[in-house]
Amino acid sequence: MVKSGLTEKRMKDKRFRRTEEAILTAVIPIKGELSVSRIVKDASISRSTFYHHHKTVQSIIYDYETYIIKQFLKLINRWNQNQRLKVYYEQTLLFINANKVVVDYLLERGKSTIIEDMVKIIEPMIIRTYKIPKNRELMLAVYRKEVLGIIEEWRKIGFKNEEMKKVLGNIMYLTESLRGRLIQLEN
Repeated sequence: MVKSGLTEKRMKDKRFRRTEEAILTAVIPIKGELSVSRIVKDASISRSTFYHHHKTVQSIIYDYETYIIKQFLKLINRWNQNQRLKVYYEQTLLFINANKVVVDYLLERGKSTIIEDMVKIIEPMIIRTYKIPKNRELMLAVYRKEVLGIIEEWRKIGFKNEEMKKVLGNIMYLTESLRGRLIQLEN
């Protein structure tokens, strides 16, 4: 049985990657319901090639979410755990920007929480950096939603490179506000 889905090993294969790019290029403009017939026609591939890449039409979103999150985790595992929080966010924004076509597609389909998942992945670093006690989870959830709002505004203008510095500044301002609130609560 042929295994479908996106893996790092499969994505390193030029033919596989080229076909995946064709599938993604065919899928992105489709606003309504996805169909294998339309995707294979627009991507100029056979049905068997499509099924070699994805189990079902519905699995495309899952396959991409899983692949992007795995790549993000791989990136995080290379991070120095003692770096400043600004570096973590900067690297996250660069990662989002490098994968903006796929990330935007996933978010546009309305079924993805990929950005929220990425922010949740770096939350332990925030907790460790600011020594946030367990009973402050609600505060952290509000902070996460505010960060997501900033990133969503960036997405609405097309993840423009020239806006990344401003986005990072807004996130760091928000982060310092969180830190200030935590200090006030301790006193």
